[in-house]
Amino acid sequence: MGKIQLPPSPQATATNPSSASSLPDELPSYDEVTQPIEPYRDAEQENHLSPPPNAYHIPGQQRYNSIRPAQRFSGSVTLDPDYSRHAETLERFIEAQTRLPPRPCLSVHGTHKESRRSGNETKTENVTDFDFRIDLTRTILRWGRNELSGPSERWSYTTVVSDTDGQKAYRGGRIKARSGKKTGRIALGEGDEGERLMDLENQEDYPGVKGWCERFCNDPAPVKSFTYRRSLHGFDARPMRDSLTSHIRSTGYAGHIVINPVVANGFVTVYSPHWINTLRNNAYVYWICIILQLWILTWPLICFMERRYEVVHSKWFSSKTVCDASAPGGVRKCYAAGPGMDEARAAEMWAPVVREAAWQGRVDGCILGEAEIEELRRKGIERREQLGENGNDLPRRGQSVLGAMGIRSIGGVNVTGAWGGDSSSASSSRFSIRMG
Repeated sequence: MGKIQLPPSPQATATNPSSASSLPDELPSYDEVTQPIEPYRDAEQENHLSPPPNAYHIPGQQRYNSIRPAQRFSGSVTLDPDYSRHAETLERFIEAQTRLPPRPCLSVHGTHKESRRSGNETKTENVTDFDFRIDLTRTILRWGRNELSGPSERWSYTTVVSDTDGQKAYRGGRIKARSGKKTGRIALGEGDEGERLMDLENQEDYPGVKGWCERFCNDPAPVKSFTYRRSLHGFDARPMRDSLTSHIRSTGYAGHIVINPVVANGFVTVYSPHWINTLRNNAYVYWICIILQLWILTWPLICFMERRYEVVHSKWFSSKTVCDASAPGGVRKCYAAGPGMDEARAAEMWAPVVREAAWQGRVDGCILGEAEIEELRRKGIERREQLGENGNDLPRRGQSVLGAMGIRSIGGVNVTGAWGGDSSSASSSRFSIRMG
């Protein structure tokens, strides 16, 4: 996959303090692997709102079980026996995964409280008005862009832990360690010296992806796992959160809005096909252990038996702050998706889709698909033009007049145009007239 190169110097790349995550202040102490090509090019479609193609499918794929929703959404596992028995198969799999980015998403959630009186008691419950996710992979990342000459900047790096780097990681043991045992030189294949992700500088051997895959597959431990992780850097969710919240409010929504960044396809774990790994990845068994508190016994037993490998990590960047003598302050921010494609611009692109999805009450919690996005975008633009740009805002003006007069309902029906607000009964929310 190319020769070994170091990540950019911290003197050449400044850290953006407002980002959710940023470049490290120091160079990592482990080997860095280049990615000379990206596996996907869409020469005909440059749709920034379209989700990525089905390139993340894994044989034997299962959802990662966790009590934390973010972990369940981010992780996937496989117990395919070929990956834990054949080093070449595992190596090809990991190399292919390093070319796929994490999938940055925004979770859009709206709720309101409803209070009902039953006898002498008043019960309050949370009601979900909308709950969905949007996939920002093509909106903020370089991956999938049609660039015949290749990207002018590197927007992803893959690092592989070596034996003597002092990096704390799972190296085939029960706990994280800063060094690994020597297992002798691993022979290189024919061709380029860096072809097998190996660094032989200073006459020392460092296991690359090939070496770690061989160690994992040759490990006699019956319960073992190999995890590859991806992370996103340089993304600031605040501009998108503020802008999309404002667009949802423009429909008259008066409930509670929560917009948070989440990452899909953040990590992949390969488990050996042992019966313990099979049970631990069974959703029914997992939740039975949680509900009956059996995890107090099972978790320590699994930790004692399992040999863990977490030695390969990819970093993807949506933006970088670079030195530029011609820019104010000597630095400027560049974006992976192209000039001017910052978070505020991305929010405006997604605004019709998010506004319409909230208005329609999408509550499945899933990522919006390509067909849904196009339909929501079309309806969102049409609705906005009818009520605003074309001057047909008489109903909205009438609602404002009634509100100024203190009239909130006529015949039990909310006529202010607000919807989704906290209420003492279901009627004020259910029968509100929503003008978006």
